[in-house]
Amino acid sequence: MSDDLKLPKASPEEVQRLQGFLEDLARMSAGRKGVDDDREIAQYVAARLQKIDFGWRKIFCGYSVLVQNTCDPDSDSLEWNPELARAIRLAEWSKNTLEVDLPRGFRRGPSLTP
Repeated sequence: MSDDLKLPKASPEEVQRLQGFLEDLARMSAGRKGVDDDREIAQYVAARLQKIDFGWRKIFCGYSVLVQNTCDPDSDSLEWNPELARAIRLAEWSKNTLEVDLPRGFRRGPSLTP
């Protein structure tokens, strides 16, 4: 993944608006009885998508990029890809190891970080 990759992040309000829209749509679709209901749903979708604006695109695009770059492609759940999982474990191990108090009489060597 490139260091200069930047995508617009959806705000919490944009996420809430999309979630509300999808919940309303699910309720409407569950009680659907015919063509008139389909037209009503289509009108609702058209009107609400304009209000939601581009927030839904940021949400789905951001999710897609995060999954493609951080998740294990062989897993059915959201899990770190093996490389990141190893790096996270190493970072945690390193942090825990470097924070250990040294026995009396011992001193730390030179730092490996700049």
